Amino acid sequence: MKLAGKGFRVSAFGMRPVPPDSDDLGQTGTGSKLFTIVGSGVTASFTSLPTAPSTATTVQFNGVASTASGGATITEWKWYFGDGTETTASVATTMHVFDTAGTYVVRLTVTDSEGRTGTVTANVTVT
Repeated sequence: MKLAGKGFRVSAFGMRPVPPDSDDLGQTGTGSKLFTIVGSGVTASFTSLPTAPSTATTVQFNGVASTASGGATITEWKWYFGDGTETTASVATTMHVFDTAGTYVVRLTVTDSEGRTGTVTANVTVT
């Protein structure tokens, strides 16, 4: 039996209606399907010191609070500093110097030993 319809939409609520459709015999029907949307289970988190740096000051970033799930471990920390530079490391800490005053969106993406990722961003204002 071949369905003649165009498919269905996925809803984030777990239960979704299946739209009426017809098969190659002209029969129609409706139904519902229960499904679960699961996130990666990886949470990226970081702190920076000093919290209000000035230009040419070394800022220390620490992503040790990032977590994996299901017995996995964080294996990679990828930092984007918002000024066009980035760095990737196998340890949770790094340092960076901002040369110009401004507000930078710093992003950390962590990868766990199963290849799952988590990302967080935070503003760092440099005076």
